Amino acid sequence: MRIVTPGTISDEALLQERQDNLLAAIWQDGKGYGYATLDISSGRFRLSEPADRETMAAELQRTNPAELLYAEDFAEMALIEGRRGLRRRPLWEFEIDTARQQLNLQFGTRDLVGFGVENASRGLCAAGCLLQYVKDTQRTSLPHIRSITMERQQDSIIMDAATRRNLEITQNLAGGVENTLAAVLDCTVTPMGSRMLKRWLHMPVRNTDILRERQQTIGALQDTVSELQPVLRQVGDLERILARLALRTARPRDLARMRHAFQQLPELHAQLETVDSAPVQALRKKNGRFRRAARPPGTRHY
Repeated sequence: MRIVTPGTISDEALLQERQDNLLAAIWQDGKGYGYATLDISSGRFRLSEPADRETMAAELQRTNPAELLYAEDFAEMALIEGRRGLRRRPLWEFEIDTARQQLNLQFGTRDLVGFGVENASRGLCAAGCLLQYVKDTQRTSLPHIRSITMERQQDSIIMDAATRRNLEITQNLAGGVENTLAAVLDCTVTPMGSRMLKRWLHMPVRNTDILRERQQTIGALQDTVSELQPVLRQVGDLERILARLALRTARPRDLARMRHAFQQLPELHAQLETVDSAPVQALRKKNGRFRRAARPPGTRHY
């Protein structure tokens, strides 16, 4: 039997469809902090190593976790006091050897070098506790959690907690979402796109090559937006449907929605054919691999 907690919800009726629902864990030693987040409804697993208290506070402000795990001897209680979903965890869940073992077992690997997190010991301590907690509460395999990514401070524009609040990126000063930057810019037609846009707004990248590629892609898509949006609107929240399938909590309605989403792939494939953008064409090529799954209802697969 699953134990449902604020950070491990996957039922769409309990989730805000256009907002990430994160479970997080925090660890501290003499050199700094370790921080890990997991969105169980998508499988997105991240870790970071904030160097000081101010940076850690900014991370908590940015991610705004629904549930936060901390060690029983955590010394900076003032940093997390008042946050929702606080859970005190035993020290052994944060041990580095236990964390490496848990993560390698989850990913089917011998080490974590391929994920670029092998030397991130503080972040791994937090990630190990987080993964143990999810396994304890879900009591099932987690096949959709297949990798972990290191978030480095130097990869994005640095904003402290006060700056994030005052910029009203996703939450206004009154605690609502009206007239925020995200509310003004969000013209996405899928929940997946809306959640990604908010993540991008909270972590503006500094790499000029990535920025230039995104700008060129936006320019290439401008002439096809009106044709693409009706198709994308029919895709729905495929990301969370697939997560529920992995967690074995999917319902017949989820399967019907997934079938309907797959049926949009041929049209999406055709609409993207004339878009002059390398990233878009790379996505179109991946899309082509799934077109066989988009056959009309009743078609038998051999």
